[in-house]
Amino acid sequence: MMGTNNDVESLTASFPKEDVYSMRRIVIAPIFGAILSVLFLYWKRFFVSLEFYFRIAYALVPTVIIAFLLKKYVDQALGSVLIVGINLLIGGFIMLYLESYFKKKTNDESSLKPLNYAFIGLFQAISIFPGVSRSAATIYGGMFQGMNRKDAAEFSFVLAVPIMFLATVKDLYDFLKLGAQSISNQEVTLLVFGNIVAFLVAILAIKFFVSYIVKYGFTMFAYYRILIESGVILPVYKPLHWTSFDVVKKIKGMTRKAIPKFKIGHAGTLDPLAEGLLIICTQKMTKQVDAIHALPKTYIATIFLGAERPSYDKETEVSATFPIDHLSETLVKETLASFL
Repeated sequence: MMGTNNDVESLTASFPKEDVYSMRRIVIAPIFGAILSVLFLYWKRFFVSLEFYFRIAYALVPTVIIAFLLKKYVDQALGSVLIVGINLLIGGFIMLYLESYFKKKTNDESSLKPLNYAFIGLFQAISIFPGVSRSAATIYGGMFQGMNRKDAAEFSFVLAVPIMFLATVKDLYDFLKLGAQSISNQEVTLLVFGNIVAFLVAILAIKFFVSYIVKYGFTMFAYYRILIESGVILPVYKPLHWTSFDVVKKIKGMTRKAIPKFKIGHAGTLDPLAEGLLIICTQKMTKQVDAIHALPKTYIATIFLGAERPSYDKETEVSATFPIDHLSETLVKETLASFL
């Protein structure tokens, strides 16, 4: 939700105010419906004791403080495709590691202390940066404190209620700030319908998500982040006699069945008779090909002095030899530089 204000302000310059009001209402509706779905699924928790609300407060405090302190940096990161891609990629690998780490760690939520919930809030604060999953962060935060997967997943959704509520209030405030004074009958119908659909879909999504996470964990989500959503930057060894296109074709062939529309490219081209590091970019990371290609590079060459080949490479045999007594290290280095 962070960036909504800027989006709306830019819209006011391009659309009539009436259209901007309608856009804001569309944003508000599904959030409120999602809040209701969590309340519906876990309503008993909200009426057990005041301790439940204290637990939420303990987790929210560090999140709010960190979000406030880092807001400037988060706003800057929101516009960076590179930062989002890096976070998705790194997050995917972290999730794979944590899935292995937490295989045997379980406990009961009732044994947790206020400091434990504050720690969960610290994990949730990580998700203020784009490309970081809030639910995964809070679930892992809960598991670090001893929660089992089910309790951690359900607490993650409960913890989202005040956050979504504040986001809804903020959107509503921005909506009214634009100058809206009334809502037509048609718009009321749209809001009600949007809330109902969001409510029903969110219930199904939450029940499926919790059930899936308890049984299988985040492993498939991790692979999705790495291979499909973000893409990767791979340093690949290109063997002798392979073209750069051969490497790309090989990788694409390996992923064709699992990911039909798989984007892939390489930064720079190595000669078929050269071997070494070839940078492969996939999916969203293909946008970084030009930037990587412009980076400084190091080449390692094996030189045979005093020999000549008709093709000037290993495609043909040595056709003539010459004396090398007059050659110096400086002259060799200067001549090598002319090939770059």
